[in-house]
Amino acid sequence: MAKKPLIYQDYDKLEIYGSILNIALTHPEIKPRLEELGFDESRYQ
Repeated sequence: MAKKPLIYQDYDKLEIYGSILNIALTHPEIKPRLEELGFDESRYQ
């Protein structure tokens, strides 16, 4: 199987990180800590 070009590998990683961040923003213990760091729902929708 051929490897994906590097730019697509990076895009896949960003997509995964975005999904993780969205899940973390719904967790009641993690959400306030992320908001302290400037990550909130309004910024990532």
